[in-house]
Amino acid sequence: MGDNIPVVIYGDEFCAYCAAARMLFTKKGVRFEDVLVSRDPDRFDEMQVRSGGRRTVPQVFVGDVHVGGFDDLCSLDKNGELDKLLAGETAGRHSH
Repeated sequence: MGDNIPVVIYGDEFCAYCAAARMLFTKKGVRFEDVLVSRDPDRFDEMQVRSGGRRTVPQVFVGDVHVGGFDDLCSLDKNGELDKLLAGETAGRHSH
């Protein structure tokens, strides 16, 4: 699931919510790019631009859709929308 849809998690090494987001995708068998913004200021700037100015981690993207932070990710997972995004069903979905 989700092998064709790029998933990006912007986070850092010490953030428990970042670790939880990584675990959620790992349990689903979804590959993701793990961007450690604490080590790369350019990627932090990229995260801010892509997320509409958010400075907190994690910031999660599924394809071009900005999922948001961990709470947003959990909400989408619980209501089944995350699996739809991972399957490429983005109709009616918009970025934050």
